[in-house]
Amino acid sequence: IGPMGSGKTEYAARLWRDAAVARKKGSAISYLTSGGGTQKELFEPESGIGTADRRNTFFVRNALDRSRFRDYPEDALAYRGGYERCGRCIATISNSFDLEETIKNIKSKIGDGNAVIALSGGIDSSVAAAITEKAIGNRLYAVFVDHGLLRKGEAELVSKAFSGHDINFKKIDAKDRFFKKLNSITDPEKKRMIIGEEFIRIFEEEAKKIGADFLVQGTIYPDVIESGRSHHADTIKSHHNVGGLPESISFKEIIEPLRDLYKDEVREVGRKLGLPKKIIDQYPFPGPGLAVRITGPVTEENIKICRDASAIVEDELEKASIENIWQAFAVTLEDRVVGVVGDQRKFGRIVGLRIVESQDAMTANFKKLPWDLLENISTRITNEIPEVVSVAYFISHKPPQTIEPC
Repeated sequence: IGPMGSGKTEYAARLWRDAAVARKKGSAISYLTSGGGTQKELFEPESGIGTADRRNTFFVRNALDRSRFRDYPEDALAYRGGYERCGRCIATISNSFDLEETIKNIKSKIGDGNAVIALSGGIDSSVAAAITEKAIGNRLYAVFVDHGLLRKGEAELVSKAFSGHDINFKKIDAKDRFFKKLNSITDPEKKRMIIGEEFIRIFEEEAKKIGADFLVQGTIYPDVIESGRSHHADTIKSHHNVGGLPESISFKEIIEPLRDLYKDEVREVGRKLGLPKKIIDQYPFPGPGLAVRITGPVTEENIKICRDASAIVEDELEKASIENIWQAFAVTLEDRVVGVVGDQRKFGRIVGLRIVESQDAMTANFKKLPWDLLENISTRITNEIPEVVSVAYFISHKPPQTIEPC
């Protein structure tokens, strides 16, 4: 899995995920200890927890003995001392993801039928598409919905990236449809639910045209946890492809080949599949798009401010060659503040910047950027986007603040 990165808490969450897989398979979970050795815990399906060297496994065993760590990784902070005994642990799980086995299972489920994949152009759905393409070839229909809430230039990038593949690619312009449904909605959970249902209805319509009974999605493990679909987990925010799904769906089955993986693991699978670096290394982007990066209603102005400001953020970070950024974007806030433009008073908009480093988004730290870089970003935003008079920088970690604001 790799170093823990932004904090000690990610380790417990991954350990629980891996332990669950290990229990099902009766396989071993191994990790590096502070002394450089490798310890293993054997998980028998019946007994659950095995034994290993006590001195080096204090934190591991405490994490495994407490089910709340599975869904609330921040609780592991209470066992920080145990973590120190274990050292900078690196957890791995034997046979946790077998690409060939996954392809075989998809073939078995779909058989001679057709499938529709919800393609967003992000790393998760792109990897899911590549895996499913290997399983059923041109019987996979990739439906890319442009809901008018995408990043600048994203529709063109996705169309170009998937042209020439052995899948049937179709782009659907659905901006008016989504904007009408989202009119005057400000509650982020309602936005997510509306967007999730509208996505499904479009996929159902397209599936009916081609006789597809299966829907493939790029759902990953953090989506499941944050949507409250994991044991003991509360709903933090409903992801459009999990908690945002409507109760009534016409598909025979929803196939989620990446459901047990974290984002960095998905990226590794993408590299093995030979996906373009631009797709693999892009910042994560939510399915509901810019609708959940504005605190107010979905309007042309709000979305344009968010889209243009985010493009400036990404451009300046790329020019500055800043490394180890998990996510970077702008947030359009509904509040307004007084500004001065020329000699005139202006009651203008506020843009918040959210730039974080993380291993897998379960926890995150805000990125400590150089002041001159932040100044460049702020100056460009206020100069190039006339509605904006103030730029703020979020300096809260996750937890308590989630990475996405809404």
